[in-house]
Amino acid sequence: MNIKKCLCVCVICVSVIITPVSLHAAAGLRVGPSEITLKNISPGDVYDFQRDNGILLRVYNDCDEKQEYSVASLKSSEINNVPEGYTDIPEKDWLSFETNEIEIAPHEVGEVKMYLNIPDNSEYFGKLWVVSIRVRSVVGTEQGVSLACHPRIRIGTIKKQNSN
Repeated sequence: MNIKKCLCVCVICVSVIITPVSLHAAAGLRVGPSEITLKNISPGDVYDFQRDNGILLRVYNDCDEKQEYSVASLKSSEINNVPEGYTDIPEKDWLSFETNEIEIAPHEVGEVKMYLNIPDNSEYFGKLWVVSIRVRSVVGTEQGVSLACHPRIRIGTIKKQNSN
């Protein structure tokens, strides 16, 4: 075996041996749904995902230990996740959550309510926007890596403002 192959094998073995156990456990994060498409959203009305469409953000803890996760909205361009034909939502905070942190028991599923509140402004009608959600494991002192999932929401607002 030449020196390069031997060195490579040694580095891999040492990496596997010193990798903390909590790094492997962090691999148990799943989130659903991975993408949502909303059509005919009316600026000025609060869209309650559960009430209006039966949708909850579900966070799956596939680990053998309880886990804490943070939930936040972010512009999709921050993670290069803007689909063709869409632009970033002007304000990521228009997408909000019932809670921004959730603790989930081992092998359980946590649910978070979501709300979309686009202000009633004539310039927000007839738009195609996208916003992403960041679900991230909260890293404790014994853990070294935080994993994240980024489901996205495509939003189409109604074409024109209703006149009363």
